[in-house]
Amino acid sequence: MEQLHKLEFSKQQKLKTDILKQERYSSIIFLIILFIAFIIAFISVIPGMIPGHHNPYIIIVALFVCLAVMRPVIIWQRAIRRRKKKWMNDCGQQITAVITEIKYSRVLSIYLEWCNPQTGKTHHYKVVAPRSNRSKLNLAHEYETGSPFPLWIDPNDPDFYWSDLHPLG
Repeated sequence: MEQLHKLEFSKQQKLKTDILKQERYSSIIFLIILFIAFIIAFISVIPGMIPGHHNPYIIIVALFVCLAVMRPVIIWQRAIRRRKKKWMNDCGQQITAVITEIKYSRVLSIYLEWCNPQTGKTHHYKVVAPRSNRSKLNLAHEYETGSPFPLWIDPNDPDFYWSDLHPLG
């Protein structure tokens, strides 16, 4: 029985490790594609600065290609977030953190603090609600500094966390 529990725990940890790697890789790939799009757009504009060498279709085609490549990466990131949420539902523990700060900019950032009762260690979290997702943004506006905030964590690694405000796509 104990060996079965260890095997299940090992599978959960492997899945968690895969999720962390994919989160990291997808973010890096997304940034690289964005950088390439910027470079292509910049290079495409340079000939336009020389009289008689302007071709606006090059910019449009280059940006369309970058966006076409970026779309699968965005879909991949959504799948990763769904896997993380499922992992948290299966293996995580719900806690109640306290909101320490709320910042409004391009995204709504909520800063949280939670003290682990077993260890006495304080953990800090940041949850982001994108402005493009109205329902999550409306939910986020219900919170204020000092109020409790539900959060899912890995009980063995409280720095691995999930909030319902995370965009699922």
